[in-house]
Amino acid sequence: VEQLPSDRFDGYGRMVCRLSQALRADDPDARVMAATNGNRSGARMASLAIRRGADRVFLMGYAYRGPTSSITGNIAPLVRSDGGLGLRASLELYAAREVPFDRVIVGLPAYGMTWATRGPELHARRAPPSVSPRGSTTLFRVVGPRAGATDVTFDTDPVEGSARVAWFQPDRGSWFQTYYDTPTTLRAKYLLAHEEG
Repeated sequence: VEQLPSDRFDGYGRMVCRLSQALRADDPDARVMAATNGNRSGARMASLAIRRGADRVFLMGYAYRGPTSSITGNIAPLVRSDGGLGLRASLELYAAREVPFDRVIVGLPAYGMTWATRGPELHARRAPPSVSPRGSTTLFRVVGPRAGATDVTFDTDPVEGSARVAWFQPDRGSWFQTYYDTPTTLRAKYLLAHEEG
């Protein structure tokens, strides 16, 4: 359940309660998990779900940036370089709502995001819509510059915890950047979840 207005949260809690009761009436070993966002409303929904009978909550620790984000960067940052939400901030929101961390599963992405950008620098602004109206998801198995690319750079963003490839695409007259995770960048995110219990 996503994009739920706050005036519907009580109904959400009742739905989780009724669903949990119905499943357990049918199968006493049934388990209920609610997927929740990493923002304030997600933390509130996670707290409600646990209190109303869910066994676990799945913190969707991704999509902190999307296809139309104006500033590029990791879609699952440890900490946002621009001060926005990241994984650490999400866990702080969950803790403030007293969501028990031993009942939270942190979900991480199996994809990255590619944007046309105004330049090659880290966290560059997106290029104008005339170049590309939005970014696109990029699967790990195809991360890399497109054919004909020049000025290709592979590096990392140590603050947000991300790998990055940037390149210039002459046929499009624009820079492009892909932010994605690797075993090394994911390790820091796994360790964060472990440290928080």
